[in-house]
Amino acid sequence: MNNQETAKAWFTGSKKSGKSSNGNLNFSGSVLRSYSTPIAIILTCPDREIFRVTLYTGERYSVTTSGKHMPAMHRACGHTGYEAPGEVLSTLSRYCDAWSEMENNSRLWDLIAAHYEEKAREADEKAKRARLWRMKTHHENTAGKAIRALSELREIFGKD
Repeated sequence: MNNQETAKAWFTGSKKSGKSSNGNLNFSGSVLRSYSTPIAIILTCPDREIFRVTLYTGERYSVTTSGKHMPAMHRACGHTGYEAPGEVLSTLSRYCDAWSEMENNSRLWDLIAAHYEEKAREADEKAKRARLWRMKTHHENTAGKAIRALSELREIFGKD
């Protein structure tokens, strides 16, 4: 399989595990890895109305991970999902029931909240310094997206 086929098989669940032809992009169950680093995880909970959530890393890694593996993952997911710090993905990848761990582990929630709050704060600061109207608007939109994403995640997982 090429990278795109590997990412698609992971996202659709058509296979329980798989790897690209060179083995650098691989998955087992709900965790997609570039080399050995978790870059995305699908959390599922059948007893909820919203029962499937994709978390992916926004961190930058090697040229191959950032330039080939991450775009393949985003295309397979239809550019949906939520960004999460790498530490959150790494922790969740060790649990069979990642959904329960996500609901109950306050440290993970603190990391995610801090991540989105920092993204919103940085974008807000950039908007204040922007000289061009379109850049100001872009940064304001980025801040708004970060706040909405955190709000959506809190609603999905029942966090206030």
